[in-house]
Amino acid sequence: MSVRSISVGHVALDLMFRIDAFPDHPTKKHADEFFQGVGGMAGNSSVALSRLGARAEFYGRVGDDTAAPVFLRHFQQQGVATLHVAPIAGQTNSISAIVTDAGGERMIYSHKGSALQHPGPFDPACLDHQDVVLTDPRCVVWAEQAMRQARAQGLLCLLDGEISPPEDLHRLVPLSQ
Repeated sequence: MSVRSISVGHVALDLMFRIDAFPDHPTKKHADEFFQGVGGMAGNSSVALSRLGARAEFYGRVGDDTAAPVFLRHFQQQGVATLHVAPIAGQTNSISAIVTDAGGERMIYSHKGSALQHPGPFDPACLDHQDVVLTDPRCVVWAEQAMRQARAQGLLCLLDGEISPPEDLHRLVPLSQ
Protein backbone atom coordinates (compact mmCIF):
# COMPACT_ATOMS: atom_id res chain seq x y z
CA MET A 1 0.00 0.00 0.00
CA SER A 2 1.38 3.42 -0.90
CA VAL A 3 1.27 6.46 1.36
CA ARG A 4 -1.75 8.70 0.79
CA SER A 5 -0.82 12.38 0.94
CA ILE A 6 -2.40 15.75 0.46
CA SER A 7 -0.51 19.03 0.08
CA VAL A 8 -2.52 22.08 1.14
CA GLY A 9 -1.41 25.49 -0.02
CA HIS A 10 0.40 27.27 -2.77
CA VAL A 11 1.09 26.69 -6.45
CA ALA A 12 2.81 29.23 -8.71
CA LEU A 13 3.77 29.72 -12.31
CA ASP A 14 7.58 29.85 -12.40
CA LEU A 15 9.39 31.75 -15.15
CA MET A 16 13.03 30.72 -14.91
CA PHE A 17 15.92 32.53 -16.57
CA ARG A 18 19.60 31.54 -16.63
CA ILE A 19 22.18 34.29 -17.12
CA ASP A 20 25.98 34.24 -17.08
CA ALA A 21 26.32 36.75 -14.21
CA PHE A 22 24.24 39.26 -12.32
CA PRO A 23 24.90 42.84 -13.44
CA ASP A 24 26.25 45.34 -10.93
CA HIS A 25 23.51 47.85 -11.77
CA PRO A 26 19.94 47.78 -13.11
CA THR A 27 19.94 47.10 -16.85
CA LYS A 28 18.35 45.01 -19.59
CA LYS A 29 20.10 41.65 -19.88
CA HIS A 30 19.89 38.72 -22.30
CA ALA A 31 19.02 35.35 -20.74
CA ASP A 32 20.96 32.31 -21.97
CA GLU A 33 18.05 29.96 -21.22
CA PHE A 34 14.37 30.21 -20.32
CA PHE A 35 12.04 27.61 -18.88
CA GLN A 36 8.44 27.88 -17.72
CA GLY A 37 7.39 25.53 -14.98
CA VAL A 38 5.11 25.02 -12.04
CA GLY A 39 6.28 25.60 -8.49
CA GLY A 40 5.00 26.72 -5.14
CA MET A 41 5.67 24.88 -1.92
CA ALA A 42 2.56 22.69 -1.73
CA GLY A 43 2.57 22.25 -5.50
CA ASN A 44 6.17 21.02 -5.45
CA SER A 45 5.61 18.72 -2.47
CA SER A 46 2.63 17.03 -4.14
CA VAL A 47 4.68 16.34 -7.27
CA ALA A 48 7.67 15.09 -5.24
CA LEU A 49 5.45 12.71 -3.28
CA SER A 50 3.86 11.39 -6.46
CA ARG A 51 7.29 10.78 -7.99
CA LEU A 52 8.26 8.88 -4.83
CA GLY A 53 5.28 6.57 -5.26
CA ALA A 54 2.76 8.16 -2.90
CA ARG A 55 -0.84 8.73 -3.84
CA ALA A 56 -0.62 12.52 -3.97
CA GLU A 57 -3.26 15.22 -4.07
CA PHE A 58 -2.99 19.01 -4.24
CA TYR A 59 -5.54 21.17 -2.40
CA GLY A 60 -5.30 24.90 -3.04
CA ARG A 61 -6.98 27.93 -4.48
CA VAL A 62 -6.11 29.12 -7.95
CA GLY A 63 -7.29 32.06 -10.01
CA ASP A 64 -8.95 31.82 -13.39
CA ASP A 65 -6.14 33.42 -15.39
CA THR A 66 -4.02 31.64 -18.03
CA ALA A 67 -1.90 29.84 -15.41
CA ALA A 68 -4.81 27.71 -14.08
CA PRO A 69 -4.90 25.24 -17.00
CA VAL A 70 -1.08 25.05 -16.86
CA PHE A 71 -1.30 23.97 -13.20
CA LEU A 72 -4.01 21.40 -13.80
CA ARG A 73 -2.21 19.90 -16.83
CA HIS A 74 1.06 19.75 -14.87
CA PHE A 75 -0.53 17.97 -11.92
CA GLN A 76 -2.28 15.51 -14.23
CA GLN A 77 0.99 14.73 -16.02
CA GLN A 78 2.71 14.20 -12.66
CA GLY A 79 0.01 11.89 -11.29
CA VAL A 80 -1.28 14.38 -8.71
CA ALA A 81 -5.02 14.44 -8.03
CA THR A 82 -6.74 17.83 -8.11
CA LEU A 83 -10.22 16.94 -6.86
CA HIS A 84 -10.35 20.02 -4.65
CA VAL A 85 -8.99 22.57 -7.14
CA ALA A 86 -11.44 24.87 -8.87
CA PRO A 87 -10.36 28.21 -10.35
CA ILE A 88 -11.96 31.24 -8.67
CA ALA A 89 -13.49 33.70 -11.14
CA GLY A 90 -11.79 37.09 -11.23
CA GLN A 91 -8.78 36.03 -9.12
CA THR A 92 -5.14 35.76 -10.16
CA ASN A 93 -2.46 33.15 -9.60
CA SER A 94 0.96 33.53 -8.06
CA ILE A 95 3.87 33.99 -10.41
CA SER A 96 7.63 34.02 -9.85
CA ALA A 97 10.55 35.11 -11.99
CA ILE A 98 13.60 33.10 -10.98
CA VAL A 99 16.96 34.30 -12.27
CA THR A 100 19.98 32.02 -11.79
CA ASP A 101 23.57 32.82 -12.71
CA ALA A 102 26.26 30.42 -13.94
CA GLY A 103 27.54 29.92 -10.38
CA GLY A 104 24.12 28.83 -9.11
CA GLU A 105 23.24 32.03 -7.24
CA ARG A 106 19.60 33.03 -7.68
CA MET A 107 17.19 35.87 -7.24
CA ILE A 108 13.46 35.30 -7.05
CA TYR A 109 10.85 37.94 -7.70
CA SER A 110 7.42 36.75 -6.65
CA HIS A 111 3.90 38.07 -6.86
CA LYS A 112 1.33 36.43 -4.58
CA GLY A 113 -1.87 35.92 -6.53
CA SER A 114 -5.18 37.16 -5.20
CA ALA A 115 -6.68 33.64 -5.12
CA LEU A 116 -4.69 32.91 -1.93
CA GLN A 117 -6.15 35.98 -0.29
CA HIS A 118 -9.72 34.79 -0.95
CA PRO A 119 -9.52 31.11 -0.06
CA GLY A 120 -13.11 30.50 0.91
CA PRO A 121 -13.95 27.76 3.41
CA PHE A 122 -11.55 24.87 3.99
CA ASP A 123 -13.17 21.45 3.54
CA PRO A 124 -11.79 19.12 6.23
CA ALA A 125 -13.26 16.13 4.35
CA CYS A 126 -10.26 16.44 1.99
CA LEU A 127 -8.18 14.87 4.78
CA ASP A 128 -10.30 11.72 4.95
CA HIS A 129 -8.34 8.65 3.83
CA GLN A 130 -4.98 10.48 3.98
CA ASP A 131 -1.84 9.40 5.83
CA VAL A 132 0.21 12.60 5.53
CA VAL A 133 -0.75 16.26 5.32
CA LEU A 134 1.77 18.80 4.04
CA THR A 135 1.08 22.52 4.31
CA ASP A 136 2.73 25.82 3.58
CA PRO A 137 2.07 29.25 5.10
CA ARG A 138 1.08 31.04 1.90
CA CYS A 139 -2.60 30.56 2.83
CA VAL A 140 -2.14 30.59 6.58
CA VAL A 141 -5.87 30.22 7.33
CA TRP A 142 -6.10 26.95 5.40
CA ALA A 143 -2.74 25.74 6.70
CA GLU A 144 -3.88 26.19 10.29
CA GLN A 145 -7.23 24.52 9.69
CA ALA A 146 -5.64 21.60 7.83
CA MET A 147 -3.00 21.10 10.52
CA ARG A 148 -5.48 21.23 13.40
CA GLN A 149 -7.78 18.75 11.65
CA ALA A 150 -4.85 16.47 10.74
CA ARG A 151 -3.67 16.39 14.36
CA ALA A 152 -7.21 15.65 15.55
CA GLN A 153 -7.30 12.70 13.14
CA GLY A 154 -3.85 11.48 14.18
CA LEU A 155 -2.27 12.17 10.79
CA LEU A 156 1.36 13.04 10.22
CA CYS A 157 1.42 16.79 9.60
CA LEU A 158 4.35 18.64 8.03
CA LEU A 159 4.95 22.35 7.39
CA ASP A 160 7.20 23.89 4.75
CA GLY A 161 7.96 27.15 6.54
CA GLU A 162 10.52 28.70 4.22
CA ILE A 163 10.51 32.52 4.26
CA SER A 164 7.30 33.59 5.97
CA PRO A 165 6.11 36.30 8.33
CA PRO A 166 7.20 35.35 11.87
CA GLU A 167 3.66 35.63 13.20
CA ASP A 168 2.50 33.01 10.67
CA LEU A 169 5.31 30.65 11.64
CA HIS A 170 4.59 31.12 15.36
CA ARG A 171 0.99 30.18 14.58
CA LEU A 172 1.81 27.10 12.47
CA VAL A 173 5.06 25.52 13.71
CA PRO A 174 3.54 24.19 16.96
CA LEU A 175 0.94 22.34 14.89
CA SER A 176 3.46 20.35 12.85
CA GLN A 177 4.76 17.00 14.02
